[in-house]
Amino acid sequence: MSSPALPFVAAALAAAAWAAPLAAQGGAEHPRDLAVRAVERTTPVALDGRLDEEVWASAPAASGFTQQEPHEGRPATQRTEVRFAYDAEALYVGARMYDSLGAEGVRTRLVRRDQAVESDWLLLVFDTFHDHSGRTEFQVNPSGVKYDAGQATPSADPSWDPVWEAATRVDSLGWTAELRIPFSQLRFSRDVEQTWGMQVWRHAQRLNETSMWSFWGKNDAGGPARFGHLEGIRVERRPQGLEILPYTVARASYVAPTQPGSPFQDARAYDARVGADVKALLGSSVTLSATLNPDFGQVEVDPATVNLSAFETFFEERRPFFTEAGQLLAGTGPAFFYSRRIGASPREDVVNNLLLASGPVQGYDYWDVPNTSTILGAAKLSGRLSSGTSVGALAAVTDREYLRTFFLDSLGGENFGRLEVAPRSAFTVLRGQQEFGPFGSTAGLSFTGMRRDLGDGSPLA
Repeated sequence: MSSPALPFVAAALAAAAWAAPLAAQGGAEHPRDLAVRAVERTTPVALDGRLDEEVWASAPAASGFTQQEPHEGRPATQRTEVRFAYDAEALYVGARMYDSLGAEGVRTRLVRRDQAVESDWLLLVFDTFHDHSGRTEFQVNPSGVKYDAGQATPSADPSWDPVWEAATRVDSLGWTAELRIPFSQLRFSRDVEQTWGMQVWRHAQRLNETSMWSFWGKNDAGGPARFGHLEGIRVERRPQGLEILPYTVARASYVAPTQPGSPFQDARAYDARVGADVKALLGSSVTLSATLNPDFGQVEVDPATVNLSAFETFFEERRPFFTEAGQLLAGTGPAFFYSRRIGASPREDVVNNLLLASGPVQGYDYWDVPNTSTILGAAKLSGRLSSGTSVGALAAVTDREYLRTFFLDSLGGENFGRLEVAPRSAFTVLRGQQEFGPFGSTAGLSFTGMRRDLGDGSPLA
């Protein structure tokens, strides 16, 4: 061998040595060959966390977990077995999390849904389209606290709140979990025979140990490209995917008036309203959501803030209709869309200008300002196509709002009036985002629009 060839041989040997560990790990571009099979449910499953049904005895288990923390690459110290079954309507999960100390080793807390907590937990992540990029997540802790995020997107949206059931139980062996996830809540391909990418994580709080079914190292790219497989699910008939939720709300308040004598305030006030929420699955990957006269009375109030700057305070969006797929519509980079402006309170400067400009010399004795703008209706389309394109569209209409006024004239006459403080408005948001390249790069395009009916040119302009 001639000496000029030696550098090339050395480089080739070094490249082979560098590539060998990657091949042993399975590589970041191809899923692992690890697989578990779901079995068809032919007998009833009582969702009680006991795992005493026949189906769990016949279903193979996903086991053999590997630590990522604290000892990367070592076998998990606590055994985990997760089994899967299905019927025409739902996927069932039966999981046994063994603990060497039995019930005494289990750490758990009861908190609200989707709230982070120091606790043991089990997390299932599905790549339902098996495209090596999407994530749909379901998590439960020993107290039955649920967390979910989705839907079939690279950055799972935690605002997604599907309807699914979970039951847990702590016993002498550790703890167990039974889950029922309806197919109507999931997006997946139209194939009858389904193969999903899947990762399962378990966290043991007392050991600070996090283990995983399909292992990758902390310095590896990981993600859906390194998931194992969930096989054997057969979906003969696609779920209808249509949900209609009508509602009625009645309110009663008993609050002392802040303006004694005001005709707009009463120590006893009553109110009622009706509306509906609609959700429909269009095809296998796109969801249409709509709401008519929505009520967000269950949403937490905003924290108290004092803003001494010249800039607007931006509050977190908490309303369920707007939080779902909110990350897609907002995109990244500059914030061109702020959903809290839909249904917001009338602008304070508009209200003050109207009171000063339109009142009589003696001013108004009493006035009433609406707290929010009424949302007449809103519709949203969101989904991710098989080509890797994510699409989102939102349209909403808010009603015209009025400031009600009252004053007594010099003759003692009562004078009622109203001044428009918020015009009828229509909001539109369109966004498309395309994934490309092996590293999950994306490029997106957004369009936002708002149309306000200002009438004859009031101070609202």
